[in-house]
Amino acid sequence: MKKWAIIAFLVAAIGYQSCIEESPIAEQQLYLQRGDSIATATFDTLRKSLLQAMETKGMAGAVRFCNVQALPITSSLAEDGITIQRVAERFRNPANALDSRDSKQWQIFAQLKARGDSLSSVVQETETSFVFYKPIIMNPLCGNCHGNKAMGMQPEVLAVIDSLYPKDKALGFVKGDIRGLWKITFPKPFVD
Repeated sequence: MKKWAIIAFLVAAIGYQSCIEESPIAEQQLYLQRGDSIATATFDTLRKSLLQAMETKGMAGAVRFCNVQALPITSSLAEDGITIQRVAERFRNPANALDSRDSKQWQIFAQLKARGDSLSSVVQETETSFVFYKPIIMNPLCGNCHGNKAMGMQPEVLAVIDSLYPKDKALGFVKGDIRGLWKITFPKPFVD
């Protein structure tokens, strides 16, 4: 009888240990899925709002709209202590500048892209949070405000950018460039 109790105890202990070892992977997967879902929903909301502004106010008006509304729209989709940001090395708004952790992740993505490797979302764990990063890749629509004159940017759009963002660094991108990163921070403990 004692032999079976010992065997049962060992099986339970091994099972418990394997759960502990698998937990970080499962936890990271949760944050990757949740982060991707939030980034997609936020991008869709921003894109729809921006397209509507482009239709009603033109490209220059869309830049003005983005200047006032992009950060509030992004923040409005955050819940449960989660923060949603778009950060970049070459930013338009100084509020979107990289911090030291962001900069390290940016360099990793840049190196992967330079080698021709695919870019996938990642999650980093800190003492107080889980931080999700996903590259924002330049596409043709973005070129209207983040391209350059040679790519057909309208002079009035450039004039509005110059007036609203005198220290703008977010021009000159081409299709496929890493334009920024989604950064979604989940506080610990976070329960979905």
